[in-house]
Amino acid sequence: MTPYKELFLKAAREYLENMKKNIMVLNTVPTQKEAVYETYRGAHSIRGQALLMGYPKLVEICSILESFFREVRESKKRYDPSMFSDLISAITKIGQSLKSIEDNNLEADLSEETDKLKSSLTVSDSKL
Repeated sequence: MTPYKELFLKAAREYLENMKKNIMVLNTVPTQKEAVYETYRGAHSIRGQALLMGYPKLVEICSILESFFREVRESKKRYDPSMFSDLISAITKIGQSLKSIEDNNLEADLSEETDKLKSSLTVSDSKL
């Protein structure tokens, strides 16, 4: 494994753990600004690093998360606890993709999870 890939995987896993922790906070306190920011920052960081490393499926799913949490930060959307399972599922799939990259040098197929996340997070527009 190249040093860059090893560094990418280590950092991405740390961001994922932090995102998971903060989504759990949001499930209890949906307006907790620091949790919203940290989740946004994690998605943004993984997306940027995945782009540089050439992992387009990770870029796509993290872009959706990043955009959603940016809009929550800007009060254009709200986090709703009904989103919890879809968000945790997406984080789990991202983790599985990281494992696939580590083991096989290939991203996992994230298209189903990406579509589900797009649908789940778009529904929140009507809840404002």
